[in-house]
Amino acid sequence: MSVGSDLCPECDEAPAEERRPGRWERFRYWLVNGGKAPITLVCANGHEWVRSSGMVLFRGSPSVPRWVRLPGELFRALLAERRMQPTPMTYLLAAGAGLLLGLTLDLVLGWPWWAVATGFVVFVWLLLLSSAFRVPDLGQQLLRVLNPDRAAERDRQRLKDALTSGSLIGYEVDNWDRLKSIGGWSGSPDPHSLTIRHGEHDEQAEWIEVTTHAGEAVDSTGHWIQENLERRLVEAQFPLPDAPKIEDFQQRQRNIREAEPLDWQSTSFRVDHEDMRGQIARVGSHWAGFMAAGKVLVEMTGNRAKADNVQLVRIASLAHYPRRDA
Repeated sequence: MSVGSDLCPECDEAPAEERRPGRWERFRYWLVNGGKAPITLVCANGHEWVRSSGMVLFRGSPSVPRWVRLPGELFRALLAERRMQPTPMTYLLAAGAGLLLGLTLDLVLGWPWWAVATGFVVFVWLLLLSSAFRVPDLGQQLLRVLNPDRAAERDRQRLKDALTSGSLIGYEVDNWDRLKSIGGWSGSPDPHSLTIRHGEHDEQAEWIEVTTHAGEAVDSTGHWIQENLERRLVEAQFPLPDAPKIEDFQQRQRNIREAEPLDWQSTSFRVDHEDMRGQIARVGSHWAGFMAAGKVLVEMTGNRAKADNVQLVRIASLAHYPRRDA
């Protein structure tokens, strides 16, 4: 059984039947996993898959004053950072263990069994909560709730420090005189991946996106980077209309599934005025490539821009990147 969208992952047909879990199944799923039990979909060909569900984060009503909402938002942010996320079963087992411990101490020492059982559940809750304080960047996560603007400024300063120290190396297209922006970065507490966008992402526009990975990101990214780029190239061949219908999604999935494997070729990229060997694939006006440049891994995607003419240079400063893009 697959987990996916409302289209069958095997034949791209729309679901013909929804199988909703019964009351006992919903209770059992909530007890063991927390949350709502998923719905199983079945197409006309008999294939089954599970409808994926997104997570909704409650941030409180905007009509409520911020000083009233803030304690709850901070508490929810703290709970979200716990390394050990409990489920109702966790507390049920804690209550059972606390009850046994309470009855034992009641017989031996005369302690109130209910106080011991309650205290044990509270102890487990505090133990799980304490795992959030072992998160390396907890302070920054809470600052994003308290003062998003200040948190963004600190993030940008961290990025500057990483580029200055050389722990992160970023590349941009040389002599690009049009729009450039920071597409994003990742890594906590120290950034280890950075994306620079050149131009507006539009099917009819010329644009290039350059992402560099350094440090631990090289190990976690290197083994799937080609697969990821290939997927993005194939999907770019089959854009959806402005107001897509379910038939459009079905046809797009069929086209992607039946697309021919891409032809990756060895090529040379110009990086800091030196030639670096890498791999490149082209589909229509779109292309994607990747290479190792020293201790960093560089991936690029582009549209209507000649890959052979792309020359990358190391980013020395973020001064010419708008602050709002950080």
